[in-house]
Amino acid sequence: MPKYYYDLHIHSVFSPCADELMTPNNILNMAVLKGLDFIAVTDHALAKQMPTFKKLVSSYDLVFIPGIEVTVKEGFHYLLYFKSIDDCIEASDKLENYLPPIKTNRAQVIMNEYDEEISSYPYWVGTAIELSANEVSDLLREFKPVRIMAHVNRIHASGIEYINKTVFDGIEIKLIDNKDQFIKTHDLKKHKILFNSDAHSIMNILERDELNIIDLKDKSIKSFFEYFHG
Repeated sequence: MPKYYYDLHIHSVFSPCADELMTPNNILNMAVLKGLDFIAVTDHALAKQMPTFKKLVSSYDLVFIPGIEVTVKEGFHYLLYFKSIDDCIEASDKLENYLPPIKTNRAQVIMNEYDEEISSYPYWVGTAIELSANEVSDLLREFKPVRIMAHVNRIHASGIEYINKTVFDGIEIKLIDNKDQFIKTHDLKKHKILFNSDAHSIMNILERDELNIIDLKDKSIKSFFEYFHG
């Protein structure tokens, strides 16, 4: 089965914690330079940057998987991947109803296809939505997203304590030195595991490595979803 290189946890400038160089074009161009086959942009809480990516991705020889990183009521991060950008935007609209309207002065920038700022989002996307992970799964059932428990080996927003209480399709392991021991200690080999960057700066997007490889039937979103959903 063919092997493909990926980085499926990347933040654009819409995420307030991301560097100002994480513009749509910069992300896509860097992914190509680093030889990736699959990437996902997973901004916090909402998919406000996705309409711009929709205008750009057809020009690139990579598979773009639209996503969102949601902080759920339990306090951990839940990565959601969608089959199309339109599905991702529609799901984002549903999630927005559960995002507390906390005003912020932090930059949450929305850009056009020329990497020009066209607006910003006024409410804090870094806060938890008013839904549990399982309630998120129920709310978005019609989209059949791939649901990943994010960076479970990280101290902050891990979710490891909820791993037997949460509906999910796989887990993400942050690339740190103790990852192998962590997987063994928590008996995680039975789960599908992704190794992502959680990139907030342009140089942190992953290069091709023996860890960020996925075996799929072909280079397509359909094969990616079949890998997780069977």
